[in-house]
Amino acid sequence: MTTEISQIVVIGAGLSGAAAAWRLAEAGAEVLVLERDRPASELGSSHGSARIFRYAYPSRALTRLVAESRSGWTGLEARCGRKLITPSGALDFGAVRDPHGLARVLEAEGIDCELLDRQAAAERWPQLDFDTDVLWHPDAGVIDAEAAVAAMLESAETAGARILSNWEVARVHRGGSATGSGYTVTSFDGRSVECEQVVVAAGPFLPALLEGLDMPADFRARMPQFQVRQETAFHFPYRDPRDVGQAEPGQSTSWPTFIYKGPQMQVYGLPGGRDADFRGQKVAEYNGGRVIHSGYEQDGVIDPDHRRRVTGFVERTLPGLAPEAYAETTCLFTNVPDDDMIIDRAEGITVVSPCSGQGAKFAPLLGDLVVDLVLRSERPHRQFRATGQRFDGGESSNTAAPAVATATELLDEISEIGVDEERGGYTRPVFSHAELELRRWFIDAALARGLDTTTDENGVIWAWCEARAAVPTGGKGSNAVGPDVLDGDRELPPKAIVTGSHLDSVPGGGGFDGPLGVASALAAFDDLRSRGVLPAPRPFAITVFPEEEGSRFGVACLGSRLMTGQVSAEAVRDLCDDAGRSYAEVAAGAGFDPTRIGPTPDRLDQIGAFVELHVEQGRGLAELGQPVALAGAILAHGRWHIRISGSPDHAGTTTMQSRHDPMVVASQIITQLRAEVLDCDDARGTVGRLQVTPGGTNVIAATVDLWLDVRHRDEAVVRSIVGNIAEALHTLAADEGCSATLVEESFAPEVDFDDGLRSRLQTVLPDAPVLDSGAGHDAAALAGAVPTAMLFVRNPTGTSHAPTETVAPEDVLAGQRALADVLEELLVG
Repeated sequence: MTTEISQIVVIGAGLSGAAAAWRLAEAGAEVLVLERDRPASELGSSHGSARIFRYAYPSRALTRLVAESRSGWTGLEARCGRKLITPSGALDFGAVRDPHGLARVLEAEGIDCELLDRQAAAERWPQLDFDTDVLWHPDAGVIDAEAAVAAMLESAETAGARILSNWEVARVHRGGSATGSGYTVTSFDGRSVECEQVVVAAGPFLPALLEGLDMPADFRARMPQFQVRQETAFHFPYRDPRDVGQAEPGQSTSWPTFIYKGPQMQVYGLPGGRDADFRGQKVAEYNGGRVIHSGYEQDGVIDPDHRRRVTGFVERTLPGLAPEAYAETTCLFTNVPDDDMIIDRAEGITVVSPCSGQGAKFAPLLGDLVVDLVLRSERPHRQFRATGQRFDGGESSNTAAPAVATATELLDEISEIGVDEERGGYTRPVFSHAELELRRWFIDAALARGLDTTTDENGVIWAWCEARAAVPTGGKGSNAVGPDVLDGDRELPPKAIVTGSHLDSVPGGGGFDGPLGVASALAAFDDLRSRGVLPAPRPFAITVFPEEEGSRFGVACLGSRLMTGQVSAEAVRDLCDDAGRSYAEVAAGAGFDPTRIGPTPDRLDQIGAFVELHVEQGRGLAELGQPVALAGAILAHGRWHIRISGSPDHAGTTTMQSRHDPMVVASQIITQLRAEVLDCDDARGTVGRLQVTPGGTNVIAATVDLWLDVRHRDEAVVRSIVGNIAEALHTLAADEGCSATLVEESFAPEVDFDDGLRSRLQTVLPDAPVLDSGAGHDAAALAGAVPTAMLFVRNPTGTSHAPTETVAPEDVLAGQRALADVLEELLVG
């Protein structure tokens, strides 16, 4: 048989393949389209005249892409001279659909929309029965999928593309006799095509075709688990005869499209178009059909149980329709676990699979994304990369992907370490048995991933990817990696991208404060390696900082402050814990050399950017309904130690008039602090630690030690509050016949994170709000020395430093993915 030759072969002539062929041919490529049946075949996923075009997504990024795609549709309509999208408007309702959340996204993106309560919606659309508030966005419509495929292929042919129907691809293998490289595409009947690149847009037939694709092993391993369903769509007649018929040119359909998502059922509906003579609404249950391996297993049989479920929904929810379907059909629906599209490439093979009901509305944009990959060698859009996604408990038809741990799985590994049976939660002070065990766990986890680990003079653990050879492993001033600039005739290596957090805790603290950032960093490394991002042109490192909480030696962020020179090494060595043991003694006992602690400017100079992920210590994200935020600023905050000295005596023999009781002064100071803080808007003041000596029930105290924690965005406000407390302290102590001292133990001014870095992260996470925080972090301590940013992950209770601190597993995963995405941008963007 004759062998065809083409620069690029596109497999599949549905919406995705047609869009790819159109845009590639227009860009000057020689394109050959191979279709197993005919374009927009009823055996595929792009047949018929009715697909929903909508803007409403929980993600601002996807909504923005819809708007971008709409301009492509407008251009295609102008080119072919016919309307491909008929206006209809769209309704979104149901508790799971979250109309309020969708409205926030559309409003943020400037998409026209309106939120209505049930009564107002029922008055406007009496043909529907609503169980929640309703979102209306008028710019939605109905795509004529079959006409769109025809228009795109006509444009492709005009630009020189060729289309071969009834050409069923059996396999794709490397090499070709004519080209000497590239690929040979072979059909089941022995025909072949030699080409330089292959674009696979096979829709529901992709899972079967994957077995015959000669793709790189790592790319095959990164392919997600594709799930194909044979869905059933039913056409129910309009009760009102005025609704019957095709919309006039420029007019909207009589019925809107709708998406309903409730706890028991998820249904979509749209005007049925010419598929069923414009007489009714097409209604289908989302993911209600049976799972098949690929499109080859479809049988077109209607499931009676499915028919009953959808008819029951129509009876309950759509009174404007007669609940007896006058037409019904099956169609194929392809999913991946994260409900996203797959548009990815390795060597000369590009896979385009607009899964989970996404394909139609994005069709023109899909073509543009393929051009970027195939002709411009751009990196795949991070959101649409194949990363080995799996359904829970599911198996894949392709080679198993490399193991990728989730942050939740990693947190489970340490869930028994440092449990506090008395307080609840965890107690993991720095250099304690529990904290040292966690440090060993992290080092083992890093080594298992092939990372080079070192612990520096300040007790900070570093786990390096690739460029670690150019990074000092200890000591000051040795072998530092410089900035991305030329130094005379020598080009210095690029600076590293670093992430991490801490593993120590407050007494009785939660399990996410610190460890979430460390576990997410390890999981993000796994993710980035599976994406092929790591190793990267830049060095990458994960860090673990000691004594972030300051719960043992009284100075928060001790490791990062030592690095940056914010505290003196001599002063730190002399710090003592509650047992009277100095930092120098405890550190030496844990195997560290306290004589070497201090600033490490050379190591700081290696860091191009530091990003810390942390559980949110508040309810900002819970109230906004978002899983992840970017940090704006960290409030100014400090700690002060008050010691009040009185006269110890017998509780029974000492009259009240003759006492000099430091506890009385302490109680008055605590009350005074509350009053001072309440007078200052958004200030916070706490006394959470008190030590009474000698501490007997029947003994008047000799001394009382208490510690103030005061926070506010304005440093002057913090200083004013503490100044007022100091004045009151001396007055109250004198009145009681006591003496008192107030000593500052630590202070951190307000930190505004790097604007340029945050702006760059916002391009990756456009949906993430920006929140300020009243909690201190190692990232804030580093912010004066290196560009720094933070991600916060939703804490539904808002509680932190307590056993009830929590993060839902789906939010842990959202944070992990967000961290991986921003790290990818910084490493290779």
